[in-house]
Amino acid sequence: MIKSFIPSLEFIAGFLFVSLFFSNNLRAQYCTDDNRFTEVEYFSINQIDSVFDISYASVNDWLGEELDLQLDIYFPSSDYDSLSQRPFVMMIHGGAFVGGNKSGLRKDCRELAKRGFVAATISYRLGYDLEVPNSQFLAVYRAVQDANAAFRYIDENSSDYSIDTSWMFAGGLSAGSYTVLGAHYYDQEDMDSFIPGIGSLLGGINDSGNDLTNTFSIKGNYNSWGALLISSMQIEELIPTISFHGVLDETVLIGLTEIGIGGSAIVDSLLNENGVCSELVIDSLGGHGIYGGSTISGSQFRSKRASCFFKSIFCDNCSSEFITEQILPTCSSDLSSINNLTSSSSIDVYPNPFSDSFKIEGLEGTNYFTLYNSTGQKIEEGDNISDFEMSFVPNGIYFLSIQSNNFVRSVKLVKL
Repeated sequence: MIKSFIPSLEFIAGFLFVSLFFSNNLRAQYCTDDNRFTEVEYFSINQIDSVFDISYASVNDWLGEELDLQLDIYFPSSDYDSLSQRPFVMMIHGGAFVGGNKSGLRKDCRELAKRGFVAATISYRLGYDLEVPNSQFLAVYRAVQDANAAFRYIDENSSDYSIDTSWMFAGGLSAGSYTVLGAHYYDQEDMDSFIPGIGSLLGGINDSGNDLTNTFSIKGNYNSWGALLISSMQIEELIPTISFHGVLDETVLIGLTEIGIGGSAIVDSLLNENGVCSELVIDSLGGHGIYGGSTISGSQFRSKRASCFFKSIFCDNCSSEFITEQILPTCSSDLSSINNLTSSSSIDVYPNPFSDSFKIEGLEGTNYFTLYNSTGQKIEEGDNISDFEMSFVPNGIYFLSIQSNNFVRSVKLVKL
């Protein structure tokens, strides 16, 4: 005879205490006073191990051909790392869903691993037929299916790489950022409402590629010039996000497209409106791929800022920032410190948000001003303007570029 087990109140209280203690202990373990998870390299490149070409899914590509999807993973060697578990970051390459490969983010993964994370870069299905309606979005859907399959695989095999699955993050460049944002925000209902029948055509968004049924939770996004269908961002799903984007990006708009695809400025605004921390790093004169793009220096810069942003999440002091220059973080010396020249400057742009006009004070000498809307279109420009009359422009997000002989600075403005 099998006896039913009915837990006592004392058992439940004890279980909750142990669970809470374990969770808080892991959080405290990651919120360290040393240089782990900061802009500083905690491990040298010689202390990083890697495993290449791990098969995580088997799929059919857009031509119907069978394809083996693989991932590479990077992590601090157990010979040098004392942690039994480490937070995880999945990185996904760009290439407009037709090109690129997982080796393109090898340096990004190594930079994250040198700071204490376990990082992986994945292959995913590329290609689409422009003669097929909505073919590009079908490619996005397949990529999100593959990212979900990779996360299920990581969750299933986390013990092999000492991964703490309660702290998983996602990052990508361009098409890769479309994919990682979709992996968190897109569900089957979102996709079927955008393209009716897509689930029947390509299979479910969460059950393609492998037979694993593991569930996973992404705690923060690392978005480099990406975008997503804004209607999919439900308030209860919003998570901390660090974004990098050029205001003049014509490949992936920083603002909102006619079909509701929103870039980094729209994502940032929605997060701020709902009290979720967001760090937006822009280049007011930059296009697609800013501050070094996919170069080694660019990977290092973004990895440093992303590491400090993730550490602020560990330490419960994540705050929203608007960064307008290639400024290195300093969280190794002060966990609450994020350099932001815009806020520390003597320049005062007010009111912000504004309704009909705004003023600028605190500038000296000759300056030139350019106002862009959220899609990078030039709205107004001129010399030494102190009062911008903007009653003729619609409500939305704007970027004001201030140029002098020795600096270029941007300020994000909101018209209500």
